[in-house]
Amino acid sequence: MRECHRVLKATGWAVFMVPLCGTPTMEDPSVSDPKERERLFGQWDHVRKYDPDFAERLTEAGFTRRAQFRR
Repeated sequence: MRECHRVLKATGWAVFMVPLCGTPTMEDPSVSDPKERERLFGQWDHVRKYDPDFAERLTEAGFTRRAQFRR
């Protein structure tokens, strides 16, 4: 998220589409087996599942909230 914020123009905007799970954010970048990633995160190329703290994480990365987040 910080890297996205860093490279985005000051007048730019971004759309983030991520899976929200309703439980605490779970992430583990060390999981490399595609089957295990699919089991844990719902998709072989994901390393995390976000919960509703996603908006807070974007703010911590430097983004400002201009639109309503939808679940």
